[in-house]
Amino acid sequence: MAAQEADGNPAVDVLAVVDRLFKYGLLAEFDPDGPSGLEFLKNHRLFPSGDGLGESEDTPGYFQVGREGRILLKLMIDPYVAWLQGAYAKSIWDNMIAFRADSDEEPLLSEQNTMQMVAQSVPGIVTNRCGFVQPS
Repeated sequence: MAAQEADGNPAVDVLAVVDRLFKYGLLAEFDPDGPSGLEFLKNHRLFPSGDGLGESEDTPGYFQVGREGRILLKLMIDPYVAWLQGAYAKSIWDNMIAFRADSDEEPLLSEQNTMQMVAQSVPGIVTNRCGFVQPS
């Protein structure tokens, strides 16, 4: 007989549900400051679902992203480009490599630091429902 909750409904095996979510690519785990964050960028695509609201007047160099006219995020140029152009690249990593290669200016950050900054931005983008990720 299956386990039941106090209200008589069948108990849910939470670990089995989480394992299935990982198996089907619907849940991902990574450390934005570590190697798993960089691997995440190489193996996932980022799709924008929020609105680009332009460069911030208050903080030049930061680009605003929101929903329904509300500003939810202020991103530096690299995470903003990862968000804005993510649907057009094979992966978030490939998107950023192409952006760096196409830039006429010398990057301010190393490739590693740029990628970590982008990885650190992904949870905020997803949490605020301004984008979603899918496996590449």
